[in-house]
Amino acid sequence: MIFFHQSNLPQHNVAHILLFDRNRLRLRALICCCALALVFAACAPTAPVIKGGLSGRLLNVCQLPVRNASITITNLGTQGQAVLNTQTNNNGEYFFNDLDSGNYRVYYY
Repeated sequence: MIFFHQSNLPQHNVAHILLFDRNRLRLRALICCCALALVFAACAPTAPVIKGGLSGRLLNVCQLPVRNASITITNLGTQGQAVLNTQTNNNGEYFFNDLDSGNYRVYYY
C-alpha cells in the first residue's frame, strides 16, 4: 500500500491510489486462489486400476508345442460373462493382456 502525505497530493488523488491498490491486491488474491485450485484439481487422487495379464505354453505329452490350439479363459467373478479367446502361436504360447483382477479358468481345445 502506498501512503502519501496529504500536503503532497489533493485528497481525491490519495483516495484513488488507495482504491487502486486494494483492487490490485484483490486481483492478486483471486489469481492465487485460482492457481491453488488448479494445483489441487490436478493432484486429485484417482482410484487405482489394477490390470494384469495371463500367458502360458501348451505342450503335448512329448513336450512338443501344440500349434494353433484354441484357448479360452473365463473370469469366475463374472459368473461366466467375461470370456476371451485366442490361439497358440508356433511355439505353443498364448497371451491375454489387460485383464481385470480376479480368478480365471483356462480351457484349451
